Amino acid sequence: MSEQAIVDGTGEIAAWQSVDGRPRTIAIGVIRLMATLCLAATALSLLAHYWWLADLIANLRVQLIIGLIFSLVCIVCVRQKRLAVCVILALIWHCSWITPYVFAPQKPIGVRPLKICTVNVLTQNSQHDKVLAVLKTADPDVFAVLELGTALESRFIEELSDLYPYRITQPSDNGNFGIGLWSKMPLQDETIFNLTVPLVSSISAKVSWEGQVVRLFATHPIPPINSRYFQARNRHLELLAERIRKESKNTEEASTVVVGDLNLTPWSPWYRKFLRDSEMDDCVHGDRMASLSPTWYRWPKFPFGLVLDHGFCSGTLVCSSRKVLEDIGSDHRPVLLEFIRSEESSHQEVENLEKK
Repeated sequence: MSEQAIVDGTGEIAAWQSVDGRPRTIAIGVIRLMATLCLAATALSLLAHYWWLADLIANLRVQLIIGLIFSLVCIVCVRQKRLAVCVILALIWHCSWITPYVFAPQKPIGVRPLKICTVNVLTQNSQHDKVLAVLKTADPDVFAVLELGTALESRFIEELSDLYPYRITQPSDNGNFGIGLWSKMPLQDETIFNLTVPLVSSISAKVSWEGQVVRLFATHPIPPINSRYFQARNRHLELLAERIRKESKNTEEASTVVVGDLNLTPWSPWYRKFLRDSEMDDCVHGDRMASLSPTWYRWPKFPFGLVLDHGFCSGTLVCSSRKVLEDIGSDHRPVLLEFIRSEESSHQEVENLEKK
């Protein structure tokens, strides 16, 4: 059977015109379509600061990188050089957001950490035994509960009140914005406040740890699933950052810690804006490859998850450990954070260098 090469304007082989070559032509079409979709999504992500759909796409940078790498391998095999160059440029763009986290310096090692856990339990989640078991094993000093319902709050009161006698809660069985903060240490100046949407509450409280006052914030902005909610989430983060800065300047707290489900990943420009506006450091930085570990899953496999649950700190505290914990029956995984004094971190780094 004869085969005739069809050569395009650039001199590249586009397909083989034969009966046997038809599958190849179809494969090239599929590869081009996949690469074009990834490139189109990449182009849309450039508008993430302004458009809710573009912001959702920007949060999928890990998934886009996987799709672009697969597309690149296929494109190289079929010798589509121009398309390959475009895919490589898109890969560089997305990787520029993620590599600072993956290759960041390792977290410092310290002693006597302040352990704080943030857990989005999912209001309709009935697997309360799993939630309690994970929290008891993690044994944090303070934990923030998002999407807290009245039934789970009752279980906490029944089983954890001896260990965590101090709490401030606002449970809700309607919607997904109940919230609570539980502590082994006395809570001071605790308050529940709203930033934008009346039903979406946040918590602020102080604890005294190792002789210093630490201001805690637990928050859960609305998910940006349309233009209106996108604006509400962004305004929530702006107002929260403003409140953090103001309280840091007007009070004598040595440190501030923020935890919660922010409904955005570190790959969103709004995440970076929150870091700048609040003048805080995030807990993902220095987590190396673990920074890619999803805390929310659409389906329970790596490509179908996002890093939505976060911790931030400022002042004399630095994050020394961040662990994504096991399944609790929710679509989110708990995140256990450990904080140490920055001076302890510096001392430990010196000791580590001396050992080397």
